[in-house]
Amino acid sequence: LVLIHIGKTDCFISSHRPWTPSLEKNRVCLEMAFTPVGPFCPFRSSKADQMDAQLDELQSKMKIESDFREELVDIQGAIEGGSDPGQGRLLHAASKMDFIVEDWEKAFSALHLSPDYQTREFILFSSAQMVNMGSDLLVAAKLMKWQAGCLRALAWNTPPPLPPSDIDLEQFLTRSERRPPVPSFDVGSIKEPPFLKDALAESELIAREHAQLCADHAGLIELGANYDTFDQSGKLSYIDEIERIEERWDILYARFGLMGKLNKGFSKKCTEFLSCMQMNEQDYRELLKQTHNAMREAARLE
Repeated sequence: LVLIHIGKTDCFISSHRPWTPSLEKNRVCLEMAFTPVGPFCPFRSSKADQMDAQLDELQSKMKIESDFREELVDIQGAIEGGSDPGQGRLLHAASKMDFIVEDWEKAFSALHLSPDYQTREFILFSSAQMVNMGSDLLVAAKLMKWQAGCLRALAWNTPPPLPPSDIDLEQFLTRSERRPPVPSFDVGSIKEPPFLKDALAESELIAREHAQLCADHAGLIELGANYDTFDQSGKLSYIDEIERIEERWDILYARFGLMGKLNKGFSKKCTEFLSCMQMNEQDYRELLKQTHNAMREAARLE
């Protein structure tokens, strides 16, 4: 499971969570790699801490699942070797699988139902990116429930249940075998700012535009803390405003580029970061647009 999340480390990209912007002389101070939109947005709403706690809980559950995988490998090895793993061990493993799936479903449901726009955007973006990498969590959960049933059938010496009818098991297993391992990349290694140090000092106009954009973006994110209370038109308008903010960041970054003030070192690091997620900049932007369109469709169906 890959959670695209950006964190707080010296006002630069770090692992797992968006950092909270610092305030210096009543001014939002922003130094980001990439335009700070979508999962890379540095600003946090007042309800974002709830997402942090839920993600901590989910990551803890995933650690349990990782340890449990070794036990399943041992059971499979015993079966393939002609040994009897034992009824008690099989039933325990089946119950453990049910428990893990239930926890996954509860955690993701809580994130999907969050009142906060930023949280909903993040979980939809991450889910879509997992699917692109061949890690569809919903399919995996269904298969784990089925496997738990198979373990119980083996324990009680009864016919195994049929696999889920809506899943092509052979195709899923083939994709899983071909899927490259989830890469590891220390996003905390991106230590360079996106702009050269003297970028804002050279143009008072651009410096004011930068400060105003930071303030507007932070205010919009805070407004989204109560996204679930918006009516249909309010939600659609809010997503439109988010995308206008994105356009403003693109324009500002273009100006820094024309001034020759973009940092090539940060660009290289960001390309490496996207590559570790099997994405390029265009993939990232298209996935974010796909996420916003999915949120629009959900709003229209309410």
